Amino acid sequence: MKFSGSYELNSSKKKVWENLNNIDVLKKCIDGCKEFVHIANNKYNAKVFIKLGPVSASFQSTIEINNIVEEESYDIEAQGNAGQLGNASGKVIIFLKELDRTTILNYEADTRINGRIAQLGSRLIDGVAKKMSDYFFGRFADLVAPIKK
Repeated sequence: MKFSGSYELNSSKKKVWENLNNIDVLKKCIDGCKEFVHIANNKYNAKVFIKLGPVSASFQSTIEINNIVEEESYDIEAQGNAGQLGNASGKVIIFLKELDRTTILNYEADTRINGRIAQLGSRLIDGVAKKMSDYFFGRFADLVAPIKK
């Protein structure tokens, strides 16, 4: 499944970039993330619990950040294994652009699900993938550039 989105953050591009590279912030942005551990340069292991309709799955995941252009863009490649239920993989490309003292974060994502969980139906899987992306970037926006009341 391919999808994309855009967020306007009331923060400098430098601050947004720093937070995109902060593992504590990233862990807080992944819905269901129970573990997020740095294992090598730009490579992480994560344990993520996901509810897919009637099924709950625990994914042991590897996340790698590639094609880094400092304060501009990078790619996140992830692979997760849920044992007998199957596996998931995906790639998200993140682009930053500063405009009038705000930062525009654009992303493009492509995800794939295989195994028994894929049998739940593409509409359900697509909805969960989109919901998780919305959660991640919405939570990121809340942490990095909260709306002042």
